[in-house]
Amino acid sequence: MTDATLVIDIGGTNTRVAWATGPDVDRGTIRRYHNTDHTGLTPILGDFLAQDRIRPSALCVAAAGPVSEGVLRLTNLDWTVSLDGLRRDAGADQVFILNDLQAQGYGIANVTPDVCKTLIEGAPTSPHATKLVVNVGTGMNVAPIYYPNGRAFVPPAEAGHIALAPQSEAERQFQQFLQTRHGYASVEEALSGRGLEAMYEMYAGQSVAAADIMARLSDDTRAQAALTLFTSILGQSVADLALIHLPLGGIYLVGGVVRHVAPFLSNFGLGEAFNNKGRFSSFMDQFALHAVEDDYAAISGCAIYVAATKV
Repeated sequence: MTDATLVIDIGGTNTRVAWATGPDVDRGTIRRYHNTDHTGLTPILGDFLAQDRIRPSALCVAAAGPVSEGVLRLTNLDWTVSLDGLRRDAGADQVFILNDLQAQGYGIANVTPDVCKTLIEGAPTSPHATKLVVNVGTGMNVAPIYYPNGRAFVPPAEAGHIALAPQSEAERQFQQFLQTRHGYASVEEALSGRGLEAMYEMYAGQSVAAADIMARLSDDTRAQAALTLFTSILGQSVADLALIHLPLGGIYLVGGVVRHVAPFLSNFGLGEAFNNKGRFSSFMDQFALHAVEDDYAAISGCAIYVAATKV
């Protein structure tokens, strides 16, 4: 493989590594590493490169956390990634670090309809209209996609840590539940896997894994109440973000939690929560909402970013 780009997506649970040529990821090369089995990215890079014995011409890492002066400290994982460390470990000529939602944004800018499930229909729009990516997984964050001069531009953000804004008595109770536990009730503490678990615990008085909560939906009213609350906060939060960014090109939900809850959201009140904007409710009709079923959008975004940036 010549002119090979190494692309890496560090998620909250797994790290995905693959080779790319230009903007295209070779999906047959993707390997997944469980984060708790490793002390950082260095041993993962060492294992991946040792198997293929290829020196990358460029390397791009996407991870959850703010990037400052070439250093990224992950939000939900005790790892640090730096440009200097990547150059040392991989020997690449060019290295890049992106916030994970930036990478998702570059990937979504080229997403195909076959990996999207439309949850709420919107008005027809142009291909270069602003889009918005919302991640709900181990953590929560957003990324708008703008098209200055017809090319995608995705700025970083850490929106998961904004304050939760309850609109109902159940949401106020949950806000108090989070404040008692953490001292601060953020959107991420609600819209993540642990958020759904916390909602169930508030109703049931016991801790249950998110996957087990979803498995109990058919006959457990507490699981149903938890998902109803989760869906309400999700719909309202995404609608707030839509009013800020005006993503006429569509809103794209991504992340592991999204892939598990998406089939149930419509029946648990997503549309009602999204459109609950008083006299502005009809304005919300123009925004389409999609769930992305592609687990590899972030590494695709890394490849697309490098292909557009590499010199």
